[in-house]
Amino acid sequence: MRAGAVAGPVVVAVAVALCGCGLRALPSGPAGGDARPGPPEQARSDRGTGVRGRVVGVRGEPGGHCLLEARAASAWAPPVPDRAVISDAEGRYFWALPEATYTIAARCGADRGRVEGVEVVRGRVAGADIVVR
Repeated sequence: MRAGAVAGPVVVAVAVALCGCGLRALPSGPAGGDARPGPPEQARSDRGTGVRGRVVGVRGEPGGHCLLEARAASAWAPPVPDRAVISDAEGRYFWALPEATYTIAARCGADRGRVEGVEVVRGRVAGADIVVR
């Protein structure tokens, strides 16, 4: 083995040791990106905490594929994790939201509806059906 072949890696190892820095691997998510979990409180609150409901028209027909948005009633509420969710073909939705009181609004084309005072409590799923007109 040549002396030059060993000198390169040794010089790099010594330089890393002297500068006090090192390389570390980041955990990889399913798509190869960073999988950095949020705070433990957030991870716990996402399990079984949120709002479940259905979007329906005035005659009871399902509001399929409607855009739902949440707005917290208090400025001190934690941020809404997702900007919006979409109801399924039958108008059903579930939204994992942090503990707060919300107004949930739905838009289905030109039809709109909302429900106010939806109270989300940690560890519980609130119900909020929305009629769009």
